[in-house]
Amino acid sequence: QQKFDDALKAYRKATELDSNDDYSYYWMGRIYYHNKMDDEAKKSFQNAILANPKNADAHYRLGLLQYEEKKYSQAIQSFNRALALQPEFPKALYSRGLAYLKADDKSSAIKNFQAAVAQDPKMDRAYYNLGDIYLSSKNYGEALKYFQKDMELRPDNPATAFKIGETYHE
Repeated sequence: QQKFDDALKAYRKATELDSNDDYSYYWMGRIYYHNKMDDEAKKSFQNAILANPKNADAHYRLGLLQYEEKKYSQAIQSFNRALALQPEFPKALYSRGLAYLKADDKSSAIKNFQAAVAQDPKMDRAYYNLGDIYLSSKNYGEALKYFQKDMELRPDNPATAFKIGETYHE
């Protein structure tokens, strides 16, 4: 904890000396987020974006916080900004897919999860979510395909094994 406090003190000093130091704001946000201090993290990521609107990762991390607050349309907007700045960003695609899923836009969720695995074929949770969407719409063949891909990547995941069983059972 002392290391985090010392780092925060140093980053604060850096932002006092240069209010456009987006990296210091960004790393303060990461430390706050790690320590579950979400309000402080959100403020730090917003300051990083104010200092440098082209900081794709700050937009992404702000989107994660908005997602956790169940502000899905705001999260989608933040992920959109991150992806506009950095199109090859599979975590942002995956997270935007989750936000679309929570906003009950399954077709957009599918597109984002598929784009995420196209950029990062090892993104196991995207396969799982694709399988779950197809299972809920009774498209068992597609569901099974994605659950099996997830199982290849996470062979010890009981949730995926259960979903494969559920898919066969249906």
